Amino acid sequence: MAAVLTGGAAVLGSMSPSRADDAGLAVLSRIYAAQRAQTSWVMTTTAGASGLTSVATIVRSAPKTPGDPFSGVAAKTETAAGALTVDTYIVDSTLYLSLNGSPWQKKALSTAQLKMYTGSLTDDIKTNPPVATLQPDRVDGGVTFGDIRLVMQTPAAMLASIPGAPKSLTLECMYDKAAYLIHECDTEQFSIAYSKFNDPSNTVVLPAAAANAAPLAMPLPGDPAPSAAPPAPAPSTPAR
Repeated sequence: MAAVLTGGAAVLGSMSPSRADDAGLAVLSRIYAAQRAQTSWVMTTTAGASGLTSVATIVRSAPKTPGDPFSGVAAKTETAAGALTVDTYIVDSTLYLSLNGSPWQKKALSTAQLKMYTGSLTDDIKTNPPVATLQPDRVDGGVTFGDIRLVMQTPAAMLASIPGAPKSLTLECMYDKAAYLIHECDTEQFSIAYSKFNDPSNTVVLPAAAANAAPLAMPLPGDPAPSAAPPAPAPSTPAR
């Protein structure tokens, strides 16, 4: 469940401080600028070993909370992994979730969780650049793309919520050499394809059935750790 929620968006949305190659960082800065200019896109994540396929639509609008850019982000994700299906929406800083078509549940998200679940490849590049190294061009579908290798530490929240998650990740990303938009990023475990940048068909409309969603009881990645229960009172000494 944690992997579905954090998924590729989380992996690509939190990058740890590290020294980057100058040429790689220069290209990465252009990718950052190109991505930040987009108002919407689609991310398709596939993981062959687990049979997971996840399609996420991200739509950015004006922030609903001044000073908090992630409050203007909406997202919908449809995920299938074996017999499990997960549908999630993020609308007005609230997560709505349905497992295998069950009744909808919802939970308000913190700013940190919004960033974790909806972050794009380059949201933190200016302040926390990964190690970025240019690679030889690659060809996909008859089109030649630039290639950049990114090495970053796995976000702490993901390490805490996904047992066995690697402490660092290496991504090989193809990008459009003219527009500097990401085409696809690959790791040993999964692949994320980017498409439909600024496509008018990219919309996030909460299903009517989710209007009466019950509170979500399960913990989410990024939730504060539960406070320790107070110690039980010592047994009283019988009066003599």
